[in-house]
Amino acid sequence: RPLTDYYINTSHNTYLFTNQISGDSNPEAYNRALCAGCRAVEIDCYDGANGRPIVKHGYTLVKPCLFESIIRFIEPNLFKTSPYPVILDLENHCSIEQQHEMARILKQVLGGEFYNN
Repeated sequence: RPLTDYYINTSHNTYLFTNQISGDSNPEAYNRALCAGCRAVEIDCYDGANGRPIVKHGYTLVKPCLFESIIRFIEPNLFKTSPYPVILDLENHCSIEQQHEMARILKQVLGGEFYNN
């Protein structure tokens, strides 16, 4: 059956524990969303220092965290509470070089769990 036949519990600004102006980006927020039944989570990606993509909330005071740390945290929690697939909604603001780094991280960390289409 097509994806459009399903209701999917989603999360917006998943990386935020507190407010969206001055909080922290935190990998633990993904565990909270996944344990609450979310099967689609949002990751806002931006160019970081030293070629390492970061996750943050646009141009606010939100403290960023590394994209890789979020993916590494998500991996063991993907199917902890549900057997259904998780959709990673990548809001991508990265350069081509850092997009390649994101793809490398996704393939390396998620391995066989990763489907890109």
